[in-house]
Amino acid sequence: LDTKDSLGYEWLFIGYSPDNSPVRQKMLYASTRYTAKRNFGDNHIKQELFGTTPDDVSLAGFQKHLESASAPPPLTMAEVEAQEVKKNEVGVDISIDSRQSSMKSVFFPFNSDALDKMQEFKDGNINYLQLGVDTTNEKITLEDNDNISVEQLSSKVPTSRASYHLFNYKHIYEDKETESTIFIYAVPVTKSPIKEKMLYSTCKTPVTQTAEEQFKIEISRKLEIDDASELTEEFIMNEIHPPKIEQKKAFAKPQGPNARRGQRRITKH
Repeated sequence: LDTKDSLGYEWLFIGYSPDNSPVRQKMLYASTRYTAKRNFGDNHIKQELFGTTPDDVSLAGFQKHLESASAPPPLTMAEVEAQEVKKNEVGVDISIDSRQSSMKSVFFPFNSDALDKMQEFKDGNINYLQLGVDTTNEKITLEDNDNISVEQLSSKVPTSRASYHLFNYKHIYEDKETESTIFIYAVPVTKSPIKEKMLYSTCKTPVTQTAEEQFKIEISRKLEIDDASELTEEFIMNEIHPPKIEQKKAFAKPQGPNARRGQRRITKH
């Protein structure tokens, strides 16, 4: 190569193995590849290029190899979907008749039964409320309402679609009875369509704002999960009341024997 390092010119190691080569020969070359590099000097080799056709090991092939090596690693399907959702949170264009208050959030109106149950939740008549997004009619809908225990919460979360949940968790903390309202945005990673994820993501903030501002529901914690099994009592408690981190006391070096005896005294003989 034209580049140099502290050892001199940098080298390109090329391995060429045509597809029509005998299997035994391919195996032989593959098994001796490392030995050849080591004997030449690994420190001198800057790049490696492998090909099965003459085009693969040409200058154009080498340039493609460099481009591929500098490209970011491929994303998983979950990462691609998450990236799409995030990208479309800004500038989302949906015909909602001027109900869009900002570029990051979409305001859909609540169905009347959803509003009624939201009020019942506020009044303490129910402690669990599940809401959804009607993508066809562009509305926030009531999916479920109930009085449940914290152990039943995970069973309420759908596994095939996204959903919103409000749960009023009554519990004992530091020897006192207390209650905390949590908001949960549940979105299964593999089963929810991208369009659905986009809508639920962009409607999430307006839903919590409606609960907090219109109904004066104090939400202690807002959670986002992709697996209902995460919703254990221990997990919820740790989210509402994070464990306190105890500061380690500085190590006190013990006094030496001289310090314990006090100052030396001069005696006359």
